[in-house]
Amino acid sequence: MAQMLTEKGYDDTSSAPADLCRFASTVPGTVPDCTLYRRRRKKSHVAEFAKNSDVEEFVAWIQNCETIPCRSKGSGLHALATVSSEFFANSATKMLRADFLRRRLYSRVSLRSWRGSWVEKAPKGLRYGSNALWAFRLARFYSAISKEYSFIQTQYLIMRMIVKYIVVAIFVGMLSSFGNAADSDEKPNIVFIFGDDWGWGDLSCHGHPYVKTPNIDRLAKEGTDFHRFTVASGVCSPSRTAVVTGHFPARYHIDGHFAWVPSNAKRGMPDWLDPEAPLLQRFLQKAGYATAHFGKWHLSNNMIPDSPLPSEYGYDEYGAFNCAGEQMPVHEDARHANAFIEKSVDAGKPFFINLWIHEPHTPFHTVPKYEWRFRDMESREDQIYASVLSHADDRIGEVLDTLDRLKVTDNTLVIFSSDNGPARNASPSELKLFYDTATGAGWGTNAAKGITGGRKGYKAALFEGGIGVPFIARWPGKIAAGKVDDRSLISAVDLLPTFCEIAGAELPESYQPDGVSQVSVLKGAVVESREKPLFWKSDSSWPARANRPDHWVGYAVVHQNWKLVASKKNEHVELYNIVEDPYEKMDLKEEKPEVVKELLETLENWKATLPEKPTGNVFSAERKMK
Repeated sequence: MAQMLTEKGYDDTSSAPADLCRFASTVPGTVPDCTLYRRRRKKSHVAEFAKNSDVEEFVAWIQNCETIPCRSKGSGLHALATVSSEFFANSATKMLRADFLRRRLYSRVSLRSWRGSWVEKAPKGLRYGSNALWAFRLARFYSAISKEYSFIQTQYLIMRMIVKYIVVAIFVGMLSSFGNAADSDEKPNIVFIFGDDWGWGDLSCHGHPYVKTPNIDRLAKEGTDFHRFTVASGVCSPSRTAVVTGHFPARYHIDGHFAWVPSNAKRGMPDWLDPEAPLLQRFLQKAGYATAHFGKWHLSNNMIPDSPLPSEYGYDEYGAFNCAGEQMPVHEDARHANAFIEKSVDAGKPFFINLWIHEPHTPFHTVPKYEWRFRDMESREDQIYASVLSHADDRIGEVLDTLDRLKVTDNTLVIFSSDNGPARNASPSELKLFYDTATGAGWGTNAAKGITGGRKGYKAALFEGGIGVPFIARWPGKIAAGKVDDRSLISAVDLLPTFCEIAGAELPESYQPDGVSQVSVLKGAVVESREKPLFWKSDSSWPARANRPDHWVGYAVVHQNWKLVASKKNEHVELYNIVEDPYEKMDLKEEKPEVVKELLETLENWKATLPEKPTGNVFSAERKMK
């Protein structure tokens, strides 16, 4: 090309029109040191070049131009149109002109925006749509090379070109979208966001006086807010066991949180959840899902180094803390989740993510940016609590934004919930920093200011304040937007059969979940009673301590519309109509002795099915050394 330019009368490449040099620099084998940004565009040079050029050489050059750099307002594209129009105006080959227009320019040329990002890297629908807009500029080129046509013929050809190009662009984009939608309808994505000690009232959409959670509020606005969801325990590890197994945690003898080995042994607990247990993520893997866990684990403990890693529980990827091995920084959960979503979308695989965030569990790891948001608060403790919830809400927003950016929001079920109710100090104490071996240094429980929305009890209690937590579900087009369901009784043990039905994952015949699928409830049906009973077991003792009056329940059962709570040895029981009295204010045991008797029998029958001790490969080698 440099030689050709010299033959056309240019002493060196810098004397050639700038745009020609720019195009020449894209052609393999040409000189790349042209002056790309000279503004000399002499029409005489262009005309001379076009007039005297060899047809085959010029067309070959155009066909090799895979990309055309355009620095501002299509200057490069406009120059191509100018050069090409001059060239083809001097050619008598109409067929060649039509072939160039139809086959080369619109099928091979990629445009570049003024910011310098390649349009060809954009999604197909956007790429075709962007190029379609350029068809109007190229109309001048089409007109210029059609001097032998009449005005009416030229206009007709121009309009046919534009309409055809736009129709093809729209069709390709829609076909791609509909094809993806069709595939996605069969395998929707699932993102389960699980807070830690997040009280029912700790959302601005639930009326919190100062906590701001605009991203979770967005989920409620775009989905349904279920007010009657309960987890399977008032503390962390058993609650999480129920989510991934679909079983009451007592079936695995997991009645409290996993701690160091001596503590687990003293309480008759295993040291970790058996990796061979039936697991939600494994069922989804077999159904073709990419699975990941990011955030808190606590189905073992970081103080038990020989405990199984999360990767041994059916996850393709994980980043976690409160587990063996390296501890993921608590604020990196959303970043890892976003990367996994992008990877799964690129691979065309449906994905399931457990996003188990740290907040608002202690220690409270505050960040100055979020403390500044609440700088006007009089209480330092309230400022700390609000700041960590705001930080968590922002990270949730990052995940929602990623779903939007990748255009998979409509095919993704997103659920926000919490493992149990909010923590509270048994008595007032001084605000102090303390160090956690899994997550590092932060503020202590004195800054725990979570609220339950009027429900009785807090974390570790089996009253509704300890087990009744937020549950907001969004699935556009499937779950109603802006709706509140304050009647349906949903449990954490329902999640496994629900997710598996949504994903089309078959459950083994040998597996019997303790919960039931709630797909119909998510989609709008209201179920006010439990036909399949729910059970809870706790280490709490009777009588209750004065500073923890609601932490005495050893067992609880919900059947139909009734809830019975009982101490470990049934010394004390209480009965509530949980549908009509969700705040558990009216004990009806005296009025309904027959219901009490029936539920106690149901509870005793369930106890008889529980194991006497943990079994399986669930003990650390540390136990064997003692």
